Amino acid sequence: MNKTITVNIGGLVFHVDENAYEKLKQYLHSIRKYFTAEDGRDEIVQDIESRIAEMFQERLKDLKQVVVMEDVDHVIGVMGRPEQFAEGAEAFESEKRTRTGSRRLYRDTDDKIISGVCSGLGHYIGLDPVWVRLLFVLVTLFSGGFLIVAYLILLVIVPKAASPAEKLEMKGEPVTIESLKKYTGEGYDGIKNKFSDLSEDAKEFGRSSGVRKAGGVIERFFEVVIDVIGWLLKAFIIFIGVVLLITAIGMLLAFVVSLLGIFGVAGITLPMFANDLFLSSGQQVMGTIALFLVFALPVLFLVSLIIKAIFKIPYSNKIIGLSTLILWIVGLIMLAIVSIGVGSEFNHDKKVVNQIVLSEPESNFQTLTLEGAPISDDLNIVNMFESFSVSSDGESIAWGDVDMDVEVSQDDRFQLIQTKSSNGATLKEAINNANAINYSFSVEDSTVTFDQYFIIPPSTKYRGQELDMTLLVPVGKSIYLDPSVRDVIYDIDNVTNTYDGDMMGKTWTMTEEGLECIGCIGIEKKKEERIIFNNDDGENVDVRIGKGGVHINIDENGESHDIDAKTIDISEDGVYIRGENNEEIKINKDGIKINKD
Repeated sequence: MNKTITVNIGGLVFHVDENAYEKLKQYLHSIRKYFTAEDGRDEIVQDIESRIAEMFQERLKDLKQVVVMEDVDHVIGVMGRPEQFAEGAEAFESEKRTRTGSRRLYRDTDDKIISGVCSGLGHYIGLDPVWVRLLFVLVTLFSGGFLIVAYLILLVIVPKAASPAEKLEMKGEPVTIESLKKYTGEGYDGIKNKFSDLSEDAKEFGRSSGVRKAGGVIERFFEVVIDVIGWLLKAFIIFIGVVLLITAIGMLLAFVVSLLGIFGVAGITLPMFANDLFLSSGQQVMGTIALFLVFALPVLFLVSLIIKAIFKIPYSNKIIGLSTLILWIVGLIMLAIVSIGVGSEFNHDKKVVNQIVLSEPESNFQTLTLEGAPISDDLNIVNMFESFSVSSDGESIAWGDVDMDVEVSQDDRFQLIQTKSSNGATLKEAINNANAINYSFSVEDSTVTFDQYFIIPPSTKYRGQELDMTLLVPVGKSIYLDPSVRDVIYDIDNVTNTYDGDMMGKTWTMTEEGLECIGCIGIEKKKEERIIFNNDDGENVDVRIGKGGVHINIDENGESHDIDAKTIDISEDGVYIRGENNEEIKINKDGIKINKD
């Protein structure tokens, strides 16, 4: 078993086998010795190390994380040994003809008019930069200046070829020890002379006509612009990264608090997700782990990416990335299993209706109040939303999902209709879950006091239980809505269309048309809407829209028809009305057709 050594090559961290490290160390030492007398030795060695790091990265794929002897031999074979170049330039030229490198897009600042974008594009596509510049000018003239925007974008995003290795890559030359030496040493002039005579003439024209001076001014201007734009872009990216980082950390903390709530850790309780929702403690643990893997892992991964981007950390571990992906998929599968298991408990829904006759008050009105305090002092009520609150004392669960409505009674008694609803895996379970709802109210003379919460006993799981109550008020009798019942009343109909909140603190009398606040200042009874249609054939349609619904009277050639509308459909073909007794009326440009069959 060999040891591994951690080294930094070209700014990247690698784990190298001990034997491979010794060979790589000797190789780099021989390169430094070879370039001892060369100008820019440090820059050349740095370029060589960067190229070696790139080749190591290409070979370290999948689960392979350690550089071995085979990798070092491959690098040496590509880059070449310094002693091989003592045989002369012929060997280098022969090698260069048989091995070419891939081109990369850079700005060529050695052959530039403004910033070297056109020169870099010329090298990348294998075309003389002069022709690229000429093509750019012609296209710009016919594109309305659109190409200038593209040029500025390339100016910002395309890096300039600063090092010898980058300049070789720009021209498609292989980056080897000898090619770097040729470029920076005696062979540099030969490489520079590869440009065509047309390019030389253009540059000579620039020097002799003053274009070069103008180009220098333009160049300095654009360099300042590039620096400013680059700085602003980097600042913006860092700002966005910090915002995303803070958001991601906040999401992660919120998720951790939620997970703590599932287990009731540190005084944080979300019992409806714990004992009252899951079928077993094992399913609860599985669901918690699944939620963490599915939601928290991506957030952690995002945080790591943002930190690496902000602080320019080049280190990347493929094993960690692959493991994160596998864990996320496992979490997704676990979450699906738990969701199917819990969701099966909501397959059926059922309602149970109880009708309770309230004791007759001494007066003709009832006062409705709400018990705002919890059922038990041990209950810790948590208001999660305006109309939704939940709490638990460790055994029972109090659920704040009570809705109350007021309607007209068909006799002279005050009655309370309780509609309990719930879900279950079967209809029988749904009925049992609904019947298990425990709700209390008290009647004392003319005052009815309702509890704000209903109770789910510890033997019953949460299955979407709801409680709807309807108070039936006889015609001619009244109710007083205490402000405390504001949280439970739900869309009570009245003849003035007064909002629920505005009905508080007032006495409402039940009439044939519905609840009416008699003598209330500022609340007026809504008048009946009436629309009358006439045509030349002697047909008249009288439509009255009020609390009792839509009533239609049709006078057809002296014959009167009274219809209480059940449905009204309006389209391009006309108006189609169906009455309560299945009468059908069609009104269009051809007249009125009535069918009472």
